Amino acid sequence: MFAGVKPITIFAITSKANEGAIGKSLANEKASNLKFEFVKTLDELEAKLNEEQPAFIVLQYDKKISEKIDRLTRTAPQSEVIVLLPKKNIAEADQILFAGARAFIPVPWKDDEFVNAFVRLYELSRRTHQNGGNQAQEQDADNLFVTVFTPRPGAGASTVAVNLAISMMEQTDKSTLLADGDSYLGHVDLMLNLRAETTITDLIPHVDSLDARLIHNAVSQHASGLNVLLGPESIEEAQSLQAEHVYKIAEALGSSYRYVFVDGGCTLDEKTITWMDMSDLVMVVLSPNLADLRDVQRFLNFAIALHIPSDKFLFVLNNLGMRGSLQEEEAGAALEVDLMASIPYDEPKAVRAINRGVPVSIGESRSGMGRSFEKLAKSLAVVEQTLPPDKAGSGKDILASSSRLG
Repeated sequence: MFAGVKPITIFAITSKANEGAIGKSLANEKASNLKFEFVKTLDELEAKLNEEQPAFIVLQYDKKISEKIDRLTRTAPQSEVIVLLPKKNIAEADQILFAGARAFIPVPWKDDEFVNAFVRLYELSRRTHQNGGNQAQEQDADNLFVTVFTPRPGAGASTVAVNLAISMMEQTDKSTLLADGDSYLGHVDLMLNLRAETTITDLIPHVDSLDARLIHNAVSQHASGLNVLLGPESIEEAQSLQAEHVYKIAEALGSSYRYVFVDGGCTLDEKTITWMDMSDLVMVVLSPNLADLRDVQRFLNFAIALHIPSDKFLFVLNNLGMRGSLQEEEAGAALEVDLMASIPYDEPKAVRAINRGVPVSIGESRSGMGRSFEKLAKSLAVVEQTLPPDKAGSGKDILASSSRLG
């Protein structure tokens, strides 16, 4: 996986036990390019950083981990911070990622999970930093991969993802897939009234040899013609899905469908970040209130720490017109972004669509809400046309040219 790549330097502060475990993991032939240098203290590490900034910095979890991450991301902005996180402290994962860590590795790890994590993270880092910091996708330039995400529960990421995918498929008549990227509490099956005979976890045993046939066998077909990759049926099943799996599954999906949409939900974890990394664009959904604006701004600050290019983001205002809410212009001005589209507030139709399992873009397509998703799909088509062949994006000009079309 690292063939032809010069040695990858990694500085690490960790316990003797984990240092020994790392040594055993490095015996794997895939780790031949990984060069670990162990230091004892943060001060010693920062002294080394003055001479060289490595590809990765590995830290042992402790109570001051957020402070250490923040300190190191300022000292070595080009280095990715990875935390060795004991499984008993897994609840702290979100805090670690929000502090600016690129990823975490559960401790203890199994088999070659440790090396596989670096293989994946190196590849994602390489894609992000090539071409002057733009992220180029290896997949066919004719494909478009979009993750829909909201940092605040209830803003409507699932509603936007489901209806946008259907609208895009209907307008283009191209192969379109919707994946449920919220592995713990996804609602795609409910919103489309689909029974989960197969889910994304059925692909885990085959992630190293995925092809069109295996993907097809795991995908459900909706009555509209939309292809759907459903999320895990239980939390226990979801725990078996790791970011390494998501990375390989996303690569296979991007090679199999003209359009891939991912419902990223509202949970910001390593798997969600991997979906975003593999996407050409990330559509951020927010409602017109101060709480959503604050959370979106925090998310954008977090994205900067992860070196996610700002021109990957598109912004959609949902629930416009809700009583007591902000105006469209106020929301855009507060975030200093151009809003790509606005979805009108219509709670009766939204609730009825969920309860019936019939999305608004199908059951209420002529309503104001239904037409707004049609316009959103048209706007996205314009954005796609302005993207360069390597899908790197071109900043606010894209957003401005697509704003409120239709």
